Amino acid sequence: MSDFDELKKYHTDPNHRDSDRDGLDDRVELRETLTNPLRPDTDGDGLSDGDEIARYRTNPMRRDSDGDGLSDGAEVRGLFSNALAADSDRDGVADEADNCPGEAETQNGYEDADGCPDTKPEFWAEIGESYLLSEITFAEGQTKPASSGIEQMEKVYRTLRDFPELAFEIRGYADNTGEAEQNLYISHARAQAIYNYLVAKGISRDRLRCAGFGESNAIASNNSAEDRAQNRRIELYRLH
Repeated sequence: MSDFDELKKYHTDPNHRDSDRDGLDDRVELRETLTNPLRPDTDGDGLSDGDEIARYRTNPMRRDSDGDGLSDGAEVRGLFSNALAADSDRDGVADEADNCPGEAETQNGYEDADGCPDTKPEFWAEIGESYLLSEITFAEGQTKPASSGIEQMEKVYRTLRDFPELAFEIRGYADNTGEAEQNLYISHARAQAIYNYLVAKGISRDRLRCAGFGESNAIASNNSAEDRAQNRRIELYRLH
């Protein structure tokens, strides 16, 4: 370009090939990239025009090259995601809504909308749903769980320890042997036993409740010893 054009037409610096020091010659900006030779970052996305063209291959005239709602600068320098792909990790969660745009979501039914890889808690239920602790059993009329259930109780503890956002109501149940009032007491005592175990291990009381439901909500007929054993049970009801 002539010095005259630089001074009078484009207002660029005739003494410097790159007036805005963005890594692109003024001539290239005016005739090829159509970016502003007086602004190092034409689209205001946080990346210089030169870096957009030569390093990242993004559009220096468009703040958000892939249209995912995140500026090119935010993707390249903050999130380390692909500024040329609306879903950088191809996990089905757009970068704009993805808490981990550079790592694919683990599709396992647990927080699948956050876009992050994760491990599903072993004892998982949606809020307002229950999970049967089938390995925790009780002898007829007893409130202390059988020793065979200790391993599952320990797994419940580890789940609560590792996933502090979870909170449960521990629900105890009884079979229909004996008086209903006594069965209600026994079922609550069973839930209390599990509650006490978890609290003693260090789980906050704020995350736990216990309740007894007696012989109600049976999951088996109570017509045989095997059925009654199934009804003497513990369930975890998810609060949040």
